[in-house]
Amino acid sequence: MAPFAHGRFIVGRADATQAPIVKALETMGINVQDLSPVGDGCPDLLCGIGSVLFLIEVKVAKGKLREKQIEWRAKWSRVPYYVVRTVAEAIELGKIMRRNFLGQ
Repeated sequence: MAPFAHGRFIVGRADATQAPIVKALETMGINVQDLSPVGDGCPDLLCGIGSVLFLIEVKVAKGKLREKQIEWRAKWSRVPYYVVRTVAEAIELGKIMRRNFLGQ
């Protein structure tokens, strides 16, 4: 399903891999807020661990960032931003974030 236009913004949608990725991150103690309905290039997930916030764009195996997503990422370049394609990648990112910011 492609994003659809609503006014002048492109309304987002969640990729099929998003729900299991969210579940894996939450199981690791990472707070997750779904931003996929925001659309217009905004990443899919806002995540937090300790006092650190980071963003995740969920893509399917061969999915590429769209132009709006590339523009959004450049505009918010000071915020940690990751592209995650699988549950395994999400778990690895979660481990790195826990180790770096919680010492676990």
